[in-house]
Amino acid sequence: MLFSCDSIVTESASKQIEEQLRRAMQEGRLRADQQLPTEAELAERFGVSRPTIREALKRLAAQNLIRSKRGPAGGNFVNCPSLHEAGMNLVTPVLLLTSTGEFDAAALCEARSLIESNLLELSVQRRTDEHLAELQLALDELSRPEADHAAFCAAELRFHRTLVRAAGNKVIEYFSYALLEGLQPIGSLVTDAPHDRSRLAELHRDLLMALRSQDLYAAKRAFEAYTQRRHALYAAAVAQYVAGGAGGAAAGASDPLPA
Repeated sequence: MLFSCDSIVTESASKQIEEQLRRAMQEGRLRADQQLPTEAELAERFGVSRPTIREALKRLAAQNLIRSKRGPAGGNFVNCPSLHEAGMNLVTPVLLLTSTGEFDAAALCEARSLIESNLLELSVQRRTDEHLAELQLALDELSRPEADHAAFCAAELRFHRTLVRAAGNKVIEYFSYALLEGLQPIGSLVTDAPHDRSRLAELHRDLLMALRSQDLYAAKRAFEAYTQRRHALYAAAVAQYVAGGAGGAAAGASDPLPA
């Protein structure tokens, strides 16, 4: 076996086992796609019951760190999460910190704008025809008058996810999940008015044109205009939410802001 087993105390035994196995994965002593010992073997090594081992494995599976396979060659295997899966694990803590007031919408907007604006030069330089095609598909959905609110928000997220990916830095792409998806609940309160949706689609169109021509100055100008517009919408939605609760925010979101 490629990792040692520390002694286990009775209290929270399953959590301790989970932490030991997770640490073995982090340190490379358990590698991606490697099969774990059986429940019986783990129970013997850790000196606990099989139900305790089963609970520890459930904890790891819930974090997408292991996967189960049935059949003669089945068992539990160390998982290798995709970039998307790993990134999405960052989203829930951000949502929780936002809901408790530790993070506010202004801070999230500021952080997102800083990351995207500083990535623009790389996105302009490194964008491919595939990126441009994905951006165009998202823009088509943003520009579709009959698109419902959820579809519009999803298309906007897809546009900015592609914009980040075009920069070609997977580390930043990973961390950007916390900000892009973390702002979605606030985004669901805004952009429901046709006036706002039309203006946002226009700003995304300007940004895509700049990316096509690889014009960094035009891209920065378009993104700055988008950021100002988005921040105004977020601020209005948050103010309405605080003043009248979620119902008031949803109702007030249809009131257009000046262009």
